[in-house]
Amino acid sequence: MKKVPKLVELQSEFGEQVELLAINTSWSDTLSDIEQFKTRFNPNYAIAFDHDADITRRYGVIGTPTGFLIDINGMIKQVDGITHTLAANLDSWNTIKPARDHRTFGVTCQENTQGSHKETAC
Repeated sequence: MKKVPKLVELQSEFGEQVELLAINTSWSDTLSDIEQFKTRFNPNYAIAFDHDADITRRYGVIGTPTGFLIDINGMIKQVDGITHTLAANLDSWNTIKPARDHRTFGVTCQENTQGSHKETAC
């Protein structure tokens, strides 16, 4: 709850360049808790609920809150401390990197070139 004012500020300042999404875990919160939170803090960013803690497990979250910064290329660039480093790293994190064969979040992406046409399939 201490981070909410800073997150609201970041979303207001950088909303054209970033998309904030809060995902509440079902370990410690309920849908009712989220509604109370929204009423109390009026966040300007989206809030989702991880009903079966699937996302929580996939990302290895062991304590809350845990923040993940995922860049425009789908790569985790930072865990926690994001409110302090976002402005300084925003340009780098918003730079699209050329597609290559790589594995990201369990999805395999491949680049195919046919003549002058390039296509990336994930």
